Amino acid sequence: MPRLVNRKELVRSVDVKILTDLVLHDVLDSSSDEEDEMLCETDGSSSEDDEEIKIAVVRYFATQSRYLSARVNSPKTKELAYLIFQSDELTFKRNARMTRQAFFAVVDKIGSHIVFRNKSHHEQAPVPDQLMVALSRFGFDGSASSLWTAGSRLGIGEGTEAPSMCGEDYYTRKGSYAINAMIVCDDLKRIRHVLAGFPGCSHDHRVFMYSKLALNPFKYFSGHEYLLADSAYPVSDIIVPTFKKPLANSHENTAFNTAHSQARVIVEQTIGMLKGRFQSLKALRLRIKNKKDHEFAVYWIRTCCMLHNMLLDDEYDEEWTVEDDGDDGPIPNPNQQAVATERGSTKRERIKQYVLRWQ
Repeated sequence: MPRLVNRKELVRSVDVKILTDLVLHDVLDSSSDEEDEMLCETDGSSSEDDEEIKIAVVRYFATQSRYLSARVNSPKTKELAYLIFQSDELTFKRNARMTRQAFFAVVDKIGSHIVFRNKSHHEQAPVPDQLMVALSRFGFDGSASSLWTAGSRLGIGEGTEAPSMCGEDYYTRKGSYAINAMIVCDDLKRIRHVLAGFPGCSHDHRVFMYSKLALNPFKYFSGHEYLLADSAYPVSDIIVPTFKKPLANSHENTAFNTAHSQARVIVEQTIGMLKGRFQSLKALRLRIKNKKDHEFAVYWIRTCCMLHNMLLDDEYDEEWTVEDDGDDGPIPNPNQQAVATERGSTKRERIKQYVLRWQ
C-alpha cells in the first residue's frame, strides 16, 4: 500500500475520531429509555446523526483508497508476444521492423546495460520483450503505435499520456504539429549527425546554426570537406547549396543543380528508410506538456536514428518506404544569415567547375 503523507494521516485520524465519537454517542443514547423516547420524538436529530456517520465513513475510506471507483483491468495476454517470437520470418520482420537475426543482435548489444537491472522486488521483463514493445511503438504510426495497442498485443499496461502544450510553436507551414530534426548522412545512408528538438516552426537553417557542426566547424571539417544542402541553406565554408533563382537560370548553374540533386538524393532515401522502418516518426503519438515530455520525444527520434545505423546491413523491406516531399521552402525570415560569404561562393564555384568537367 502506498505510504500516506502527513496530511492524509491527519485526515484519517480526525475522521476516525469523529466516527468513534458518533458511534459511541449513538450506543450510549440508545441504552437510555428516556433518551430512546426522546429520539423517537425527534426523528430529525437521529437522521442527522446517521448522515454524519455516513459522511465520516465515506471520508475515512476515501483517504484509504487510491481509486474512488473499482478498477477495470483491460484484457491482456502475453500469448500474442509469444506468437510473434515463434512466428515465421516474414511475420516477425513485419512486427519487429527487422529480421530475427538483427533483432537478437540488438538484444546482445543492449542487454548488459544498467537500465535493464534494478533492485526492485519486481523483476523487469526480459530484454527481448522490452525491445519488442519499443519496436512496436517505433515501427508503426497512428493508432497502431499507441500504448493501448502495444499493451493489448504484448501484455503490458497502457500507462498515461499528458495533454499537449504550446501547440503554436510546433505548428509547421505544412499544417501539422512537429519537432524539427536535422539529419546529416553519408553516401552509405549512415546518419552521421542528428539534431532534434527545435519546434516545427523553426527553419532548417536556424536549426543548423545551433548545431555542433556550425558552432565548431573546425572540429568536424578539414581541408576541402563540406556538406551538400538545398537552396534553403546559405553558402558557406562548410555548406554547398544549390543555386537559387535567378542564378539558377543560367545553363552552367542549372547543370550544377542537377548534378547536385542527383548526389543529394541519398539524403531523401535515408530519411525515407528511417521513416519507413520506424513509421512512428511520421506522426509521434506523444503529448508534450513540459520539458521532460519534450526530451522524451527527442530521445525517441534519436533512438530510431541509432537503430537505423545498426540495421544498415539488415535487409530493408521496400514496402515500408515513405516518400518525402523534400520541400524545405523559402527562408521565412529575411533577416536570417542568407547572404553567401565570399569564401563560400568561391568554393561553390570551384566545385561547380569540377563537376561540370565530368558532365
